[in-house]
Amino acid sequence: MIDQNSKPSAHKEEGIDPLNSFQDGEGRDCASPPELAKVRVERLSGNRPMTIILKLGLPSLAGICCGLALWVTVISEATSYLSDSPQTCVNCHVMYSAYASWEHSSHREVATCNDCHVPHGNFIKSWAFKARDGLWHATVFTFRWEPQVIQLSSRAIPVVQENCRRCHEAQISETHLTHPSSCVRRCWDCHVSPHGEVQSLSAFAQWIQETD
Repeated sequence: MIDQNSKPSAHKEEGIDPLNSFQDGEGRDCASPPELAKVRVERLSGNRPMTIILKLGLPSLAGICCGLALWVTVISEATSYLSDSPQTCVNCHVMYSAYASWEHSSHREVATCNDCHVPHGNFIKSWAFKARDGLWHATVFTFRWEPQVIQLSSRAIPVVQENCRRCHEAQISETHLTHPSSCVRRCWDCHVSPHGEVQSLSAFAQWIQETD
């Protein structure tokens, strides 16, 4: 009994791990080679359900997410939003009336949608505004939250107002409205906008017939 009870202490004194050791032909304890210990660990861990889930589940989930992202990119024509083409706006059907009215206005020859609705003068500011508004519009139209009458948002009004002043600076300089703070009126309060009168979404059928 003394010899049996002394074996654990001998392992501790000699620095031999009982879990990673074996006995040779003469019954002496020997430390197992690193390769053998590694194989033992891999065999033990390979049988665990969590390891299987991590090995198979995570790659599968990543593949599904990538596939969904690619599918949404294709059906939403996401790459078209990188351009300045007015055709991009009618990817959403609720913008048909705005596009049709612009197409039949004099602004068609000199300005696109982004010329009026996106801030200019700073590349980062322009693309940040465009990305924020684009994501918000996509969310609204996807979940059908759009109002019956589409109007400029509070953050879009100063952008359009500034672009009106930027393009018509020569005419404005001849009036008393040179300074923005001198008047609270917006340009389209007096002048007809490129989109004419505000139309309800229920007028789509009429707009399409008039623009064919």
